[in-house]
Amino acid sequence: MRYLSTTVIKHRKRFPLNLDNSIMLFFLFYMVSYHIFSYRTELVFISEILLLIMLSLILLSILNRTKIYIGTYFWMLTFFFLWAALTFFWATDYQLTYSKILTLGQLCLISYVIFNYFDSIEKIERAIKIITYSYIVLGIYTTSIYGVSNLFSGNISYRIGSQISQENVLGVSLSIGTLFCFFMSYYKKKKLYYVYALFLLILSSFTGSRKSLVAVMLGIFLLIFLKNRSKKILKTVSIIISFGMILYFILNLPMFDAVLGRMESFYNLLIGNGTVDNSSLTRSNMISFGWELFLDKPAIGYGYDSFRFYWGGIDRATYSHNNYIEMLVNGGLIAFISYYLMYAYSLYKLGKLSYRFNEIAILFFVIIIISLILDVAAITYYSKVTFIHFAIFFSYIRVANPVSTRI
Repeated sequence: MRYLSTTVIKHRKRFPLNLDNSIMLFFLFYMVSYHIFSYRTELVFISEILLLIMLSLILLSILNRTKIYIGTYFWMLTFFFLWAALTFFWATDYQLTYSKILTLGQLCLISYVIFNYFDSIEKIERAIKIITYSYIVLGIYTTSIYGVSNLFSGNISYRIGSQISQENVLGVSLSIGTLFCFFMSYYKKKKLYYVYALFLLILSSFTGSRKSLVAVMLGIFLLIFLKNRSKKILKTVSIIISFGMILYFILNLPMFDAVLGRMESFYNLLIGNGTVDNSSLTRSNMISFGWELFLDKPAIGYGYDSFRFYWGGIDRATYSHNNYIEMLVNGGLIAFISYYLMYAYSLYKLGKLSYRFNEIAILFFVIIIISLILDVAAITYYSKVTFIHFAIFFSYIRVANPVSTRI
């Protein structure tokens, strides 16, 4: 592995052996605080402080080993950020674009620091456990906020989530947590995690999020298929059908009525027949409007966060609820390619490892597929979780394929 040696420390200093444990502990604290506090303005500072402590400890660890990894991820991040910064010069609203550029700069720096820390499979395996724990804690916290009796007795007649973050955000988080728990149970043979997976799946249903339901169903299917694809077709099909029947039974429970009703409304929109809810109509209009903007300026776009500016002339100023449209409007095809190239590269590398039945690669491969599908109905390009995932994905590609990531 080629690396650049730092010149900050001339005499290598040994830090305590528990530095890694401290980093992992604060990584857990941060991930939990991100899920719980990031959308609460009065408490978000807790999450920011924990992130700062974690990054400081990581920097100590990097200085201790006197290595900074330079490779594909560094250059992809750099190109992505530099193009975002350039869009400031032709931005429609300079203030909006400048604010988003600062956010992206911070995210790229955070992601690169984390990427440098995860330099072994052992660390990445611990990170997977920590991410899984954080989603379980989110589920417990959600239950404490809304109450077990209220959730399961039908006393809550509205979509949950607004008291923690937002309905769709909470729903997607719980669904991704479901997939991590399913991975731990199905791949790592930790049967208790089946209970956690069911717990998070049921909670996600109360959010009424359509995309969370799609994420769970497709994610579980992919995890089962990729693990069993080398077995006899009959056995693989029987396993998938068995889990499908269990999932079908679960989805027919009363708590899933709301989200299934919203799925039906979305289906009606696609076929152009039947009742369609206002949310689906608005998002469809946003996509059409964003596409027209893109066609007028396809190469370089209008500057980051500019969709909000133009949509504000029609309705409430907000994002497009579609990450693909957002990137095309923000910075044109160049922004779109610079961002999704990171997905494409990691998908290709992890796909090759998945083909050899590498379990971690399969999990990451499935998470990327789900993320790409969710981007149709969500904005993720300035999410901290997105860039943390990128850091871990590319770290695993580096440690699992050391020759292919040399510069």
